[in-house]
Amino acid sequence: MISLKNPFKDEKERFRKFFNEQYVKMKQMAAVGSLILLAINLSFTIYPYIEHRRVHPYAAIPLLFLGIMLLIWLGAHVYVKKMEMYRTEEYLEFRYGKDWKIPNKNYIYWKEDGAICQRV
Repeated sequence: MISLKNPFKDEKERFRKFFNEQYVKMKQMAAVGSLILLAINLSFTIYPYIEHRRVHPYAAIPLLFLGIMLLIWLGAHVYVKKMEMYRTEEYLEFRYGKDWKIPNKNYIYWKEDGAICQRV
C-alpha cells in the first residue's frame, strides 16, 4: 500500500518542534544567566562593606554569591506561587464557568464575558 502522506511535512513539524524547544531553553538560560550575573555583581559590590571584618575575599565572595542566589531562589518561589497567571484553570473556571472545557457555540463574548462595558 502506498502512503499519500507527505514525508516532508512530518520532518518540518519535527524540526519546528525541536527549534521551538531549543528556543525556549535558550530563553530560560538567558534568564538564569542574567540572575547569576546579578548575583556575582552584588557579591563584588557588597564585599567592600564587610572587608573590615577580616574575611578573605576567596571565602567571602563565593559565600555572598551563594547567599544572594539562595535569596533570589526563595523569592522567586514565593512570588511565582502567588502570581495569578499560573492559576489559569481557576481563572478559566471563574471566567467561563465550571464547563469551560466544553466549547459553547452560543457564547457571545461581548455580552457574557463581563470585561467589556456596554453603553446603557
